[in-house]
Amino acid sequence: MTVRWKPIEAKDLPLNPEDLKQTTDYCKEEKARGRLRVLGGIPDELRMDYLDTSLDPTLRATSNINISSTDWRQLMMDSCFTILDRITGIDFEKAILLPPWRSALAFAYPALNKGTKRFAHCGIERMERDGKMMTREYLPIDKTVLDKPYESLIVADPMNATGTSIITTLEKLINLGVPEEKIIVTCVVSAPEGCYNILNRFLGVKIITAALDSHLNEKKYIQPGLGDAGDKFFDGLEIDFFKPIRHIFTNAQWAELQHRINLAQAKNS
Repeated sequence: MTVRWKPIEAKDLPLNPEDLKQTTDYCKEEKARGRLRVLGGIPDELRMDYLDTSLDPTLRATSNINISSTDWRQLMMDSCFTILDRITGIDFEKAILLPPWRSALAFAYPALNKGTKRFAHCGIERMERDGKMMTREYLPIDKTVLDKPYESLIVADPMNATGTSIITTLEKLINLGVPEEKIIVTCVVSAPEGCYNILNRFLGVKIITAALDSHLNEKKYIQPGLGDAGDKFFDGLEIDFFKPIRHIFTNAQWAELQHRINLAQAKNS
């Protein structure tokens, strides 16, 4: 495959019309090749608050207002299950699911329901420095999960904006010896820019996304998008929510999860 133009850096956003057309055309080509699969969209309720321009911009991006957080979480998990259910040709009992925290934990219950037994958690934060989007790993991948044979590895992240966090995760996996051809990226909402950056860099990787939205704005937010999926998923969340699946976390991961829940509670108090 010929790389037609450079990866889309954060400083280049928003794209001009010509570059955006090239990006969307690239996605159409990858859909035709079967490397990008777009499903039937997401429930309107997931976007409802974020698209309500009568609400405060920060509040509608990070909180659930006209829909309860319990209902929003369930709709997000239902969407995650639908995505996993549409993956064909893999045995989930022989697959590994890697959810880059936080919002990616929405895939945990759906993956278990599909029969997944192995989870390789990691925690990645995005931050802007000197005009460029950087990432910080606060929860390393548990390498021991990769020791036993597996047929597929699913990197499950609800939001694919610039693709930075997913790319960082993929680079770590490949450095650990995971073949690109075994990796499937699953997303709830993607931007063309993120799909381009991932597929243009990793030629063996495939993406399945429920929705492929229009573009990224100057703040690197997906348009129309649904806001910050991590903040919305963790809004009002208690550790009890995860206790039925405590077994998929190591002690260190469980402690970090409690810490992240505490941070969310402090932020919203």
